[in-house]
Amino acid sequence: MFEFKRISTLQDILFVYELQLCTDLFEEKIENKDFFIESFQRKLKGFYHDFFIVLKSDIRAGAVLAYDYRFYDRHCKISIALENGNKEDIVKIILKFMDYLYSSYPLNKVFTYQENAKLIEAFIECGFIQEALLEGYRFIEGQRKDIYILSVKLN
Repeated sequence: MFEFKRISTLQDILFVYELQLCTDLFEEKIENKDFFIESFQRKLKGFYHDFFIVLKSDIRAGAVLAYDYRFYDRHCKISIALENGNKEDIVKIILKFMDYLYSSYPLNKVFTYQENAKLIEAFIECGFIQEALLEGYRFIEGQRKDIYILSVKLN
C-alpha cells in the first residue's frame, strides 16, 4: 500500500517544503522557499542518512527520515510526516521504515522527538516507550509546546 522513494527531483523537495509548513516534520518551519531548498539540499548530502517520500498509490503522501546516526552508540533519530494520515496508516509506515532501518544499519536504539498526540500514540503502538518529557521545549506560533522523547531498543 505504501512505498518509499528516495528524494530525487525538485518536485520532491518542493513537496517536502509544503509538508514541513503544515506538519511537525522538522523542529522549525522555514517559510522562505529558496532558503529551504538550499538548506535541505545541503542536509541531504551530510545530515540525513535516509530521507524518503512516502507514496500511496504512486501519489506523494508524506515523508520519513533518519538522521543523527551514531555509529559507535548504534543510535539514530527518526521523524515522520503524513498528509491526512490516520493512525493505522502511520503505524504501517513506521513499521515499514523500522524494518528498512533494521536491515540497513546495526542499530541498538531508535529515538523520535514528538509533540503530536496521534504520532505519539502510533509510535507507542509500534513498541516505542517514553524516555522523557521536555516541558515547553519548542516555541511554535506564540506558544510553548512539550516534546516527548520516545525510543525503541532493538535486541
